[in-house]
Amino acid sequence: MKIYLGIQHVRDIGVSPPNSVSLRQIMDRKSRWPDKSDWFLDSGAFTFITDFCGYPISIQEYKETLTAHNPTLWSTLDYPCEEICTYATGADVTQHIDWTTENSQRLIDFRDGFVHVIQGRSLEDYLYAVDQAKSLGLLTPLTGLGTLCRRNNVPTILYLLKEIRKVIPSNIALHGFGIKKTVLRYKEAYETLSSIDTYAWNFERFHRIYFPDTAEWRREALKRYRRELESLEKAAHTAQSKLMVE
Repeated sequence: MKIYLGIQHVRDIGVSPPNSVSLRQIMDRKSRWPDKSDWFLDSGAFTFITDFCGYPISIQEYKETLTAHNPTLWSTLDYPCEEICTYATGADVTQHIDWTTENSQRLIDFRDGFVHVIQGRSLEDYLYAVDQAKSLGLLTPLTGLGTLCRRNNVPTILYLLKEIRKVIPSNIALHGFGIKKTVLRYKEAYETLSSIDTYAWNFERFHRIYFPDTAEWRREALKRYRRELESLEKAAHTAQSKLMVE
C-alpha cells in the first residue's frame, strides 16, 4: 500500500515522501510548491465545507492552482457527507454526491492525475455514487473514497471498503482519505485499498499544553509514523477482523 503523509510546510518536503498537501495550504502561495517528487493535492474538503459551507475557490481558480503547482495526483472538489458537512451546507447526502459528480465532470479532462472521489454515508449512498460514476465515465485509474476518516466504528469501515470494492472494476485502484491506524491493523484494508493519506502523525502535539514544533521533531515524527504504518501492514496479513454493520 502506498502511504501519503500529509504535510503543511515546505520544510517537511523530502523528509518522508510521498506526501499529500491540502489545497488550503497552497491556494494562496505566490511561488510553486517545490516538491518535485510524487505528491498528492487533496481538496481540503472537510475544512472548507465546515468553515465556509462550500469552496471559496471556483473551478477556474482551482485549475489555475493546479497549473501553478503541478501535483502528481489531485482530487476533485468533493463534498464530504459527515453530518457536520451536510448541516453546514443545508443539503442532504444525495446532493453532496451530486455536487461532487458535477465538479468531477468539469475537471476530469483538465490534466493528468485526476482522482474522482466516491462519497456517501451509508452503503446505499456509496453504491449510488458508484453507479453514477460508472454511468458518466468518472471512475479514474485511482478513485478516492471519502467520509471514512471520522468514523469510529472500525468494523463498519472495513465492511464498507469490502462492499464498495465488490462493485468497482478490478482495474480501478482505490485510495482511502484519512484512514486511521486502527483500520490498518486489518488485512481487509490492504485487500481493498491501493493507497491512503493521513495527517495523523502530527496529532500528538495538539494534545499537549506546550509543545515545541521544531523541524527536528517534525522530521522524527514523520519518519516514526511511516515506520509504524509499515509495521502494521506486515502484521495485518495475519489478523482477522469481525465485520459488522453500524
